[in-house]
Amino acid sequence: MRSQLNAGLNDPSIEHIVIDLATPGGAVSGCFEFVDDIRAGRDVKPITALVHYSAFSAGYAIASACSDIVLSKTSGVGSIGVIMKHADFSQKLENEGVKVTTLYRGARKDDMSQTGPLSEEAMAAADSMLDHYYEMFCDTVAQNRGMKVSAVKDTEAGLFYGGNAIEAGLADGLESQQQAVNRIAAGVAAKRARVPKARGSSQAIAASMAMSLNLKL
Repeated sequence: MRSQLNAGLNDPSIEHIVIDLATPGGAVSGCFEFVDDIRAGRDVKPITALVHYSAFSAGYAIASACSDIVLSKTSGVGSIGVIMKHADFSQKLENEGVKVTTLYRGARKDDMSQTGPLSEEAMAAADSMLDHYYEMFCDTVAQNRGMKVSAVKDTEAGLFYGGNAIEAGLADGLESQQQAVNRIAAGVAAKRARVPKARGSSQAIAASMAMSLNLKL
């Protein structure tokens, strides 16, 4: 994804980048680094997040970094939060006659093991990690969208669809995917048509200058 983004930013024939999002979210690792790349890229060329049904959690972090966010009336954004789960299978293993022996070095190495309950120390460490990434997520969205951090937190990781997403400040336009692509392509073609040396039909020009990154995380 990063290589596609960089290719679009560095290609002089491309004037507008469209990121087509259809994702329920993903892992923290690498997400915010990519978000920073998009945020910097929108100062070079306009980047539109086209929400193709869903851009939740990590997907919304990506969308928030774009110049604008467009979604259809049935598409959703949000889920601005972090989650971690731990399953304790010790009773199940005991019932099945399985005894697990764990050998390790480093007091925290076995913190999230599913062969036993979480210790108080492990729970505290997990809570601290959640707080850290939640603050990072909310701060990032607030900065990218020009919102107050408190307003981002007030969404309580909820899901917002269609016009409700716009009212919440999480999106900018309500269009179908095709309508958005047509509008952007027409704008690019009109801009190129004003350049004296431009040649070719407006459709051909638009096709050569629009770029879509399909992200399904």
